[in-house]
Amino acid sequence: MFPSRKPARSRLLPTLPWACALLLLAGCGGGGDGASPGGPVIPTTPTTPTSPPPVATLAAAAGSGQHTTLTWQGGTPGAAWRLERRADAGADFALVAAVDSGLGLWTDSGLSADTGYTYRLVRADGSVAATTRVRTGAEVALTTPAPVELGVVTTMPITPATSRLALADGSLALDMPAGSFTQSGSAQLRLLANPLPDGVGAGVSLSLPERPAHALTVSMRYGADEDVDDVLQDRIAVGQADGSWWVLPLLAHDAGQRLLQVSLPVSLWQALPTASAQAARALAAPAGVKLHVVRVKAHKLVPAQATVRVLGRQRFVPVSIYVVSDTSQCDSLPDGDLCIPTPIVKDVELPILNTKPGFQRRWLLEGSATPAPAHGSISPEARAGVVYTAPAQVPTTNPVTLRFESVNTRNGRRLALSARIRVTEDAWVGTLQTRVGVEGANHLFQATTRWRLDGAQSTATRRVYRPDGEVDHVYTVADPVCTHVVTPQHLTLTDAHGLGELVVDESTSPARYSLSLSMYWDSLLTVTCPKGSTSGATLGGSVWQAEGVVGAGERIEGAVSAPAAQTWSLGRPQ
Repeated sequence: MFPSRKPARSRLLPTLPWACALLLLAGCGGGGDGASPGGPVIPTTPTTPTSPPPVATLAAAAGSGQHTTLTWQGGTPGAAWRLERRADAGADFALVAAVDSGLGLWTDSGLSADTGYTYRLVRADGSVAATTRVRTGAEVALTTPAPVELGVVTTMPITPATSRLALADGSLALDMPAGSFTQSGSAQLRLLANPLPDGVGAGVSLSLPERPAHALTVSMRYGADEDVDDVLQDRIAVGQADGSWWVLPLLAHDAGQRLLQVSLPVSLWQALPTASAQAARALAAPAGVKLHVVRVKAHKLVPAQATVRVLGRQRFVPVSIYVVSDTSQCDSLPDGDLCIPTPIVKDVELPILNTKPGFQRRWLLEGSATPAPAHGSISPEARAGVVYTAPAQVPTTNPVTLRFESVNTRNGRRLALSARIRVTEDAWVGTLQTRVGVEGANHLFQATTRWRLDGAQSTATRRVYRPDGEVDHVYTVADPVCTHVVTPQHLTLTDAHGLGELVVDESTSPARYSLSLSMYWDSLLTVTCPKGSTSGATLGGSVWQAEGVVGAGERIEGAVSAPAAQTWSLGRPQ
């Protein structure tokens, strides 16, 4: 019976080629070739045919210019095989590692770019179990400076019987199969600053007294306030001594404990450098190993959060954040997903297309592909991304949630990204002043205004605003004997018969504006002197007319000195 194409033991292993061998067994009589057919039958002891070794398969995928990932099948867990390598220009095979024939995964590093290599698995009896050939790529894996370690070191004892290491707060745990370590020692865990762009939270450096014999399971906890769909687009990455970073496929997600889990291959552990004074001792004892573990955002909406004014527009694009070396062995997986540890080649933002054969993709606003007008509208673009247009009024539900969903129709795997959009009132606030008169006797008219959008008169690029606010009238005169008081000194813009319009043209860059405001009202000027007082009617008010360019930080400002000294200064409300 043929083995299944995708073994049930691990969904993370890539699809491997299968081979089938047919062995013809023949039974032999005991008389030999010269025996007479009619002669006596000489009894013999029957022999049991020796079973051939199971058919093994070996496959290699070029991870970058320096790495390959090898996967195999057909061995027996616990049985040791030799993994050997030979460059195309080399004459002999060299030992890469002694591997568990049942492990099925190894990453090989330190290779030359654009070079062919042949790998083989050799059984304990010297027979070759399987061979494969691969050529490395030309790209260099992403490297970063050594991460900065934070805080104090947490030291934990390890023995061959140790099955679990965990930080006290439960943020990280390592589960290890029996027999992972051959000796007792100490593990060290320490927080470190996450050095990767789009890294999530702090990472952890892990040091072990020796390279574990089996793959370990790493669990990292995420926050209770984090959106699960967003978290499931994150990945766990490990950093090696050479500065390269590897993204690990998710092994499991424990929603109840808020844990992301990955399998950490044996081959990703790198030996710690030893001082020359310790060299002799290091040769006699297993070398310590170390790596860095961080959580990183693998996909996101750009931007992930946005503030949009009413009737404003904002474009959102779903992206894959890191370029990982593709491998044809991982079939039927969604964009950016992995089935084997893969080196990060570089950090970029690659757009995820709105349509792709084999995938169902859609945009949702507040859970609907046809959102209620009160929430705004969405318009998917031809290639990638969507444009959100805010409603004419701030919605009751605020912020609103935008989502991008992609489902692989072959395996049902789902990618879900979300962004939060806060809709704000489209307004300008500020003051306008006019000073009329001469030094020692002048009127100051100051309008404290709020300009609100007139949605009926506005378009996406030409926005019209109407004023509201209050007016102050201050009369100043240099008179040491009499007092001069003007009334009213304070009134609303409505009572001042205020009329105005602010137009902002956003079709140009930078945007341009035109501003007009007029106001007038009846005033009474009262002069009180030691010998009596008198009052007289007067007219209060002012007119502003201005145009110009909207300044940096969305500022509308200006000043003139004739025919009256005038200033205006408007900005967005905080």
